[in-house]
Amino acid sequence: MPFIISLFLCIFAAVPAVGISCHHPGGLWQPESHSRVAFRVAVISDLNGEYGSVSYDESVHSAVQKILAERPDLVLIPGDMVAGETASLSDTRLAEMWRAFHAAVTAPFTRAGIPVAVAPGNHDASGYQVYERERALYRKEWLARKPSLRFLDDSRYPFEYAFEAGGALFMALDQTTLAKLSPERLAWVDKVLSGNYEFAAKIVFAHIPLFPFTQGREKEATLDTELEALLVRHGVTVVISGHHHGYYPARRGALRYIGLGCLGNGPRKLIGDSKNSSRSMVWLAVTPDGRLDIEAYAFPGFSGPIARESLPASVGGGALRYVRDDLVP
Repeated sequence: MPFIISLFLCIFAAVPAVGISCHHPGGLWQPESHSRVAFRVAVISDLNGEYGSVSYDESVHSAVQKILAERPDLVLIPGDMVAGETASLSDTRLAEMWRAFHAAVTAPFTRAGIPVAVAPGNHDASGYQVYERERALYRKEWLARKPSLRFLDDSRYPFEYAFEAGGALFMALDQTTLAKLSPERLAWVDKVLSGNYEFAAKIVFAHIPLFPFTQGREKEATLDTELEALLVRHGVTVVISGHHHGYYPARRGALRYIGLGCLGNGPRKLIGDSKNSSRSMVWLAVTPDGRLDIEAYAFPGFSGPIARESLPASVGGGALRYVRDDLVP
């Protein structure tokens, strides 16, 4: 019996998990006490306003200030940083939009020494041919601002790439259309993950989700089951996505998902819910043993966590169903 108990404990300790974090009265958020020193990541998405806008809502400015005050180790932005995706915008206006974004978001983080890792969105780098001009500008803007990270593969930067930070593997994917990954791109994902199997925590982030989260966007997902199976096979910890403007921490089988709320225009209702999601940002803590703690905070103030109990127990149905992460053993 002692041998069986010891074996069980060893197996349990070796499995990375996604957990619920602890809250301390004196601060925004801290990972669980048993997590030791954690690598902290702030995640913000869908910051843009109306088409062609060169200004940002108070929710964006407030989020930036909160992140600066908390000083995470990394900021992730999975797309929709500017309000493009319209052929009517002039080159001058597109350049103004990016200057406004960098002034409001990129520059404050750069001055604070916080690296920013991005993935393209449909409003800033849509993969459809008609928006090639916007996509080329996205490439120019982020090649000029490439963060000082330990890249594992940057041959496709700033559209798709992988890096190591805080003992975890991070992978950005170029999901700005509803197309599934081509065989060539699947092979690239497979190669990167196969060559970096030793990481206990593997975090994939992209703009458009694999499966839908919110009402009105039920058909705006890639439905890429082949990619999902590949990520599961390589032990990916979580897939983070934007575009649907609704926060939901979820699980589908062996894979975790985070649907992000927006900071800019257009909060949406989760599928099956009756109220709009909050404008929000997500915080991750990656522990040395590969555990990933997840929490979200809502505007205004970002002072209180979004209680999981306030979210639906599941989203979607049938083969597209997500289950809230705290309800899965």
